[in-house]
Parts: sequence; C-alpha cells; structure tokens
Amino acid sequence: MKPLPRKSIQIAIAVLLVGYPILMWFGLERFRVQTLSLAVGIAIVVRLAVRERSSKVEVAGLGALLALLALAAWFSESERFLMFLPAVISAALGVAFALSLRAGTESWVERLARETYGTSELPPTARAYCRRVTGIWTAFFFVNASIAASLAAWGPVAWWALYSGFLAYGMMGLVMAVEYIYRRAIVAPVADREAAALGIQKRGRRAW
Repeated sequence: MKPLPRKSIQIAIAVLLVGYPILMWFGLERFRVQTLSLAVGIAIVVRLAVRERSSKVEVAGLGALLALLALAAWFSESERFLMFLPAVISAALGVAFALSLRAGTESWVERLARETYGTSELPPTARAYCRRVTGIWTAFFFVNASIAASLAAWGPVAWWALYSGFLAYGMMGLVMAVEYIYRRAIVAPVADREAAALGIQKRGRRAW
C-alpha cells in the first residue's frame, strides 16, 4: 500500500483546519477532552512533518504554540485551550501581514499578486493598492482573533463554533468580494494603463 502523497496530507489537514470549530463542537459531545487533544496534537505534528522545506521558522513556531495548547488541554482536561487555536492562527496571520508593511518590505498581498500574475514587477498604483489591502487584512485578522479569543475564554461552545466555523468565514468572503469588485472597477483600469506605459507584462487578462 503506497503512502499518501505529501500534497494530499496537506490538503486533508487544511480541510480539517477549516472545519475545526464545527468538528470540535460535535467532538466535545462525544469524546473526552484528552482524546481530542491527542488528535489535535497528532494533526499538528503531521502538518509540521510534511511542510515544505521553504517554510519559514515562524511556521514551526506557530505549530509549537498550537501543540502547547493541545498539551495544556490534555493536562487540564479543559476544552478552552483547544478553542483558542483559531484565535492564535488568526493573530499569527495578522502579525505576518503587519510585518510585511514595514518600510522597504514587500507587502504580503503584493507578493501574492506578483506570483498570481507571473510578473516580477507591478505598476505603482497596483503596489500602493496592495499595501492598503494588506493593511485591511491585518486589521481583519486582529479583530477576528480578538472576537474568537473572547468567545474561547468566556463564551458557550456553540457560540464559539458558530462564529469561528461560519461567521468568520462569511466575513472573510465579504471582504474578498468587496475588494475584488472595487479592484476591477477602480484600480485595474489605472494599473493597466500604467503597466502598458511601463512595458510591464502580466500572465492572462485578470485585473490587477
């Protein structure tokens, strides 16, 4: 029997991560906290083991922090530690986005845009817009982390699962939709004119 490809394992863990709040909600009604802690710990270890070699040290640090939460839940037999995982991940994303806004540093969204459009350079309007969008996502992740952490500490499990498993993703989708519409209607025409003037080529016809 052939072992599962690394990519398949990564995708499976990503799916589990997205559905984590709902799975945890149902799991707490059927299993002991220690059983769930063990499952979470194993998933974290597997994720770190199959991460790409190019992954940064920060990823391993985040994994270690999540593993410590699972370990704390094991010893305390309190589900509250497990409920903090979404808040910690959101806060870590906020920190990563915020650090990319330092002077002289390429913003996180600009890096993603260059990879998406297959170009080593973006027009000035697109670069400035990417920094603004990075700032918006930074604020979103920190606000989301604050709400998720508050519910993890004091809220009922059902409320935490509802917010972290549904509402947070809904708000994320809304931000993405509004950003996409605004980018295509307002930013793309200007960026395309600048790109043409500067001789910047992009892959495909998607809007900046």
